[in-house]
Amino acid sequence: MARAGSLTLNVNLSSKQLLQNDLLEHIDKVLELNDLQPRELVLELTESTFQFSDQAAARLAQLRARGVRLYMDDFGTGYSSLNALYRFQLDSLKIDKSLFSGGSPRGQAPELVRTIVSLARELGKDVIAEGVETAEQFGFLREVGCGAAQGFFFSPPVDGTMARALLERGATW
Repeated sequence: MARAGSLTLNVNLSSKQLLQNDLLEHIDKVLELNDLQPRELVLELTESTFQFSDQAAARLAQLRARGVRLYMDDFGTGYSSLNALYRFQLDSLKIDKSLFSGGSPRGQAPELVRTIVSLARELGKDVIAEGVETAEQFGFLREVGCGAAQGFFFSPPVDGTMARALLERGATW
């Protein structure tokens, strides 16, 4: 089986799923069945997940110890403390798409986006912008140093066959 080195499987994980007793065993089984390395799995958790108990913190530490990557999804819309960024050793922040809505090509809160990107950079975290729909938005993100983006500007959601075709074609933006 050929490997595409930079591809990952990103999965949204709810706070309820995080606390399930068999989560680690389930993840191990999925990785094994699909011939994936732990670093190829990204678990995306919303800010609310990081407000839970010490049990949640322990579970996140176990996932990190296995090599699974953790992203804070929808960053900028929840209620997490900045301390959570240190405490949970996240790999990346995903800027919520709502910050790009509105009439401006830079979104409704360009100062906030710029601040989040700067904060992530200072903390040594990657940052990904969600919901990018225009070349102007993408240009702004490049201007402020955002390392990655996703959204309809690049592609609508596609199935596995189409994703494979895009990769084989070497799609770049």
